[in-house]
Amino acid sequence: MDHDTRTGTQLIGTLVRWQESGGVWRVCDRKPAMITVALLRCDAGEVVDQVSSGAPEWLNYLRDRDCSDPD
Repeated sequence: MDHDTRTGTQLIGTLVRWQESGGVWRVCDRKPAMITVALLRCDAGEVVDQVSSGAPEWLNYLRDRDCSDPD
């Protein structure tokens, strides 16, 4: 998988839009300098896409988050 070229702010917007559309996202790989998130269907089944970045905004947004579920 290639490193995403969008800014951290753009990637956060992607997660927010995905969740607002009923999709689910989960962190599938967390490293100090890069986090990869899987975008899943609304039933949290099939992985539709993955987003990976080391942008500071992205890392900060996901620091205490593992998934789109509020619990």
